[in-house]
Amino acid sequence: QIESPSAAHSMSYNTGATAVAIATASTPVKIAGTWVDQISNLFTVDGTGKVSYSGTVNAPIPITATITVDPDSDITAMLYVNGAVVTATKIAVTGIAAGDKKPITLNWFYQFSTSDYVEIYLQNDTDTTDLTTTYSSLRIN
Repeated sequence: QIESPSAAHSMSYNTGATAVAIATASTPVKIAGTWVDQISNLFTVDGTGKVSYSGTVNAPIPITATITVDPDSDITAMLYVNGAVVTATKIAVTGIAAGDKKPITLNWFYQFSTSDYVEIYLQNDTDTTDLTTTYSSLRIN
């Protein structure tokens, strides 16, 4: 049986209103909450939102992350791959009032190798007020 990288995909999500604890301003923190693996092939999703490639063939696959945040702060969202920030995915959002939920979409194209993993991070660029995510999804396909 031949493994087809074009069949690799994953869709996971987190729907709870989950606080992302911010200890230091302008420091990225992984999105909290319990993640659900809706469907995956050649990927595994753990309950913390870490999505790992389990295929054995290197595969170029697009990544789309969507986060809805209720911050009352200036924030930056970004993807991390293998524990390191993907600088090109950083999106800063400013001037958001409390109660004004802001959807953010991050896109990236990555050449996956076995055991590579993706996570979503947020940072509060204003102060140490926790950030609340009301919905998050991570789609790889």
